[in-house]
Amino acid sequence: MLQLIDFFRSEEFEVMFASAASKTDKSYPLSQLNVTEVEIKLNHHSFDVWIEDLSPDIVMYDRFMVEEQFSWRVTESCPTALQILNTEDLHFVRKGREEGYDLESQELLLTDTAKREIASIYRSDFSLIISEAEMEFLVASVGIPEAVLFYLPFMINEISDGAVAKLPDFEKRIDFITIGSFKHSPNVDSVRYLKSEIWPKIREALPQVKLHVYGSYANQNHLSMQSEKDGFFVNGFVKESDLAFQNARICLAPLRFGAGLKGKVFEALVNGTPCVMTPISAEGIFATDHSSRVIADDPVTFANYAVELYKNQSQWEECQLTGIEIINTKFAKFKHNNRFRDKLHTILSDIATHRKNNFMGEIFKHHTLRSTKFLGKYIEEKNK
Repeated sequence: MLQLIDFFRSEEFEVMFASAASKTDKSYPLSQLNVTEVEIKLNHHSFDVWIEDLSPDIVMYDRFMVEEQFSWRVTESCPTALQILNTEDLHFVRKGREEGYDLESQELLLTDTAKREIASIYRSDFSLIISEAEMEFLVASVGIPEAVLFYLPFMINEISDGAVAKLPDFEKRIDFITIGSFKHSPNVDSVRYLKSEIWPKIREALPQVKLHVYGSYANQNHLSMQSEKDGFFVNGFVKESDLAFQNARICLAPLRFGAGLKGKVFEALVNGTPCVMTPISAEGIFATDHSSRVIADDPVTFANYAVELYKNQSQWEECQLTGIEIINTKFAKFKHNNRFRDKLHTILSDIATHRKNNFMGEIFKHHTLRSTKFLGKYIEEKNK
């Protein structure tokens, strides 16, 4: 989201960040980016008044639940505004994988979340898809037209040779790291998987090393997984995550389900920390053909790869450079910024024609938003 805000600011848009969520002491200080923050209410006509007065050129929804809540109001108050859905990742894929479905399972598309999220994609003028794997799935398996989808991954500044040279080298690093919010079920599962099936095998081969687990919203159940005698440390929230990654020799990312791109993998790569991953963690970033000896989907192989990489300096340095190269080529900020700019200008120049070509989207707007609209109006009246 911060990268998207940075893009729109660089294009000289005035950016308003509207949210119904409560701010906390860890909320990003958007005012420092010249972004105006607006508190809005759910199921309340005050939003209609505000958005009509603002009359924006573009409205972006952060995930499909927000589009469901507000897009009918935007459509009524600002019918010419370009409406973009930022999926972040495909929620129905993540939840389906948690229930044991893969991308080949027909059951994946029959879930309520899938129906809601796909309808939201159709209703939007176009949707941002963060992963190549999800882009291919939506087009080939779901049948969504490419015209209403746009592949936009993380957009990262180039990492120069000078910046790489300043990173701590192999000898200056020690131990393993993993990171991820404990509010996110794939992360909780991965930490438990590490504790029970992977870390004992690594610790047996490397009895002096430690694993440092970081993540916000850690509760007592999560913290109780700590075992000092086994070198397994659950540290909770970390303010300086870059420093934590640069102190570690290897990042472990054994996610067994999930979707989108994995932030922990990107944090590792930009800090020059090689990562051992499952295919789910590597999806959309690395080729998952297992040839790299850092991708494994069973605990024994995963642990063996982690131990080998921890001890082998030449392999470690090769993995570090491979990660930097992937960041600088596949996720280069300037390349994706240019593509996104072209997409926006093309649609904004003739949004009426674009919408006529998305006939299914018009059908979904007509039917599903009516139910959402009147449910919202019912709740609003009830709240009075």
